Amino acid sequence: MIAFFVRLVVKTQKYNKEIPYMLTDIQIRNFAIVESLAIELHKGMIVLTGETGAGKSILLDALNLVLGGRADSSFIRHGCERAEISATFLVSDNPDINYWLKHNELDADGEAECIIRRTINADGRSKGYINGYPVPIQSMRELGELLVDARALSSTAGRRRSRSCARPANGWSTSTASMRTSRC
Repeated sequence: MIAFFVRLVVKTQKYNKEIPYMLTDIQIRNFAIVESLAIELHKGMIVLTGETGAGKSILLDALNLVLGGRADSSFIRHGCERAEISATFLVSDNPDINYWLKHNELDADGEAECIIRRTINADGRSKGYINGYPVPIQSMRELGELLVDARALSSTAGRRRSRSCARPANGWSTSTASMRTSRC
């Protein structure tokens, strides 16, 4: 079994702190092999696990697209005309995101949530929306950089190689040879 740990946080430069609990739900229609999927997320750590081929990467690809990632018609489910992805984020406690939304005239009149939606048509064209307003994909990317920091276990960010990585966990192995060949 492969596990992806996704930590979604608000990155605030102004206050130099992280405010957890951002992504509240994601809805996917006609994307890859998914006909329809709605996931409601709750406060706390989010762990996506499953067998190979269970769809973990599809979910992360959909999140990437709704946040301004590159799209093409190959993402559309076979036999469908368009794919649609929407994600709702709680933004009430983040002054940086609220400032960005207000500055770009995309704020939802003091709403605590921000809804980002993207459609991809069979001709390869895509459209983006933030709080119901049509926006260029670049705007989705800018907002996405403020909203999400997602990492997989294999990600090199934050991963360090040092002698401490080679130490056996809980005394499991005391062999010098196994310590030299351990990898972090």
